[in-house]
Amino acid sequence: MQVSAPSFAATLKLVEREAARKDAADEPAISAQDFIRSAAESRKQFSQERLKALREQMTTLSLFAMKPAAMAHFSSQMAKELEGAATDFARSVRTLGEDRRNFVPETPAEAYQDIAETGPTFERYSLTDEDRETAASFTAAARQIELLTDNALERSRERGVIDTATKARTDARGVIELMNRLDGKGYLEAVIR
Repeated sequence: MQVSAPSFAATLKLVEREAARKDAADEPAISAQDFIRSAAESRKQFSQERLKALREQMTTLSLFAMKPAAMAHFSSQMAKELEGAATDFARSVRTLGEDRRNFVPETPAEAYQDIAETGPTFERYSLTDEDRETAASFTAAARQIELLTDNALERSRERGVIDTATKARTDARGVIELMNRLDGKGYLEAVIR
């Protein structure tokens, strides 16, 4: 499930309009920032669930002795889905990182603590231990896809199998590179398409 930019923007406008209406009616309102944070958390959780389901599918697929063409085809499909889930995960981490960077301290103690924890500049996205673990799991899944495609390539020299397996390996390699950049440097703008 992907949320396109126009539908997200339209939803955000509706939330802001509803928040303004509730402010006028003295009801508690949901801020746009809370909505964005909640959406990013939901997208991150959904991408983690997709990753878990894909890992289970890959494990099942590796247990069967399939024809190389079928193995390459399924590997390619899983690589595309893994790439989509990894991109969603990286975008949600970026959004949550920006949210943490835009934090405005309310007291001098909060400001001091914020500077002490992150340093005086906010150039890096801070990843949680859970985010690092998830990134490692994405990398492991991509390597598993590479193994499945290697298996298909070892057993067949048909042009269709080679092309499909090569595409799957390229998609898996993209996931590995994205997770390495995410985990290693914390900079995401250049790697998210």
